[in-house]
Amino acid sequence: MKRAGKLISKWNELINFYSALKDLRKGKTLHPSFIEFEYEAPIIIDRLIKEIDSGTYKVKPYRNFLVHEPKERMISAPHIEDRLVQHALMRIVGPIIDRKFIDQTYACRVGRGTHSCSNQLTSYLQNYTEDDYFLQLDMSKYFYSIDKDVLFKKVKKIIKCKKTLEVFREFIYSNDFFFADSKDIVYFDNSALGIAIGNYVSQTNANLMLNDTDHFAKRVLKCKHYLRYMDDIIILDNNKDKLAYIKEQMRIKIESENLKLNPKSKIAKLKQCVDFVGYRHWKDKKLIRKQSLFRIKKCLKKGATQNQIASFYAHSKNTNSAEYINKLLRRIA
Repeated sequence: MKRAGKLISKWNELINFYSALKDLRKGKTLHPSFIEFEYEAPIIIDRLIKEIDSGTYKVKPYRNFLVHEPKERMISAPHIEDRLVQHALMRIVGPIIDRKFIDQTYACRVGRGTHSCSNQLTSYLQNYTEDDYFLQLDMSKYFYSIDKDVLFKKVKKIIKCKKTLEVFREFIYSNDFFFADSKDIVYFDNSALGIAIGNYVSQTNANLMLNDTDHFAKRVLKCKHYLRYMDDIIILDNNKDKLAYIKEQMRIKIESENLKLNPKSKIAKLKQCVDFVGYRHWKDKKLIRKQSLFRIKKCLKKGATQNQIASFYAHSKNTNSAEYINKLLRRIA
């Protein structure tokens, strides 16, 4: 595999940083902290470029906070300077890594996302009956359990530019964040495991972590109808025994990456519905998840913003839940 070199001059330069600043600006133009940052941006960008070029750039401490929807987890928000560096880096390096991905992975990729993934699953389902089967796999505590050494080796197989790799190393190995679930909160200090969910670069890194597993499923196991959205995998087949074999082989492959399957991973009949990327899928219909409908209804009762209402419309588009959402919205109109 030919590795990409001489990248530092392509992304660590003034024009690319100002383009990254424009990307970062979206939705934040009126935020006081961003206005202050943008005012000082010429000086900050000049300093960052020099630090990266000299190898002295270091990631600043994260701002950690809990979110409770759709499930409780800890978000580690990077300093605004580090967010700018990540955007500048990924404007150039992101597409290079993305080209290594198979077509059937949909998370955090330009022109894809949950709706495209859901539509592809619906298309696949047309090849099956309700008595056929699906295998659903997902990783246990995925972002928190990613082995940093394994991940960085995968990055080095694609990138050979030393200065670019040093910046990747900073974002992969910076450990100032928490792991959280419904029972406890544990601080990780210089842990070998876990990447910060709030990092922009973590989205691509998390996709890359399971890229070899994708290729294994398609090339070795010959899974025809295969989809992955981040750490959630769906495989369709009409042979239950074949899916059981695939599940075991995927478990072995995933554990070779120092990851673990969630015990909830299962094989089930399609008539039970495939709960994936926020929707319940059948061959002839698609519904929004019950938990999502409950949250939407609760949000509307409290008083939703125009942006939230627009997102509810978008989420229900082309589903059999659209009429129910419209009824809820008409009640508050």
